[in-house]
Amino acid sequence: MNPCFPGTWHPGATLSFKQTQFDVTNVQITFHQGNVKTIQGPSGPVDCVVLEPDIDYYKDLLANALMEVLPNKFTGGLTDPRMVYVLRWMAGRQAGSDFNPLYTMAA
Repeated sequence: MNPCFPGTWHPGATLSFKQTQFDVTNVQITFHQGNVKTIQGPSGPVDCVVLEPDIDYYKDLLANALMEVLPNKFTGGLTDPRMVYVLRWMAGRQAGSDFNPLYTMAA
């Protein structure tokens, strides 16, 4: 669980969980519990909440802020999914796990 106030990094967020298995490219799931909507499902109404998936380059909060968030803020850039793919593959191999995503990347 993210010990910091999730709304600091994700405006409107109320709860956030971050994988910390690897030093790089950990998945983060952030909930915006104040942003809810009821939609009609096939079996009746379904209560929904906004969920924000994210993959950060770095697990460490300071490294993530200095080396990903701030540069993206100044350049208007976004986290590059190709870099995430490569870094996650390398981290998984170093941890002894087989990185076998449901997708591939082609040039």
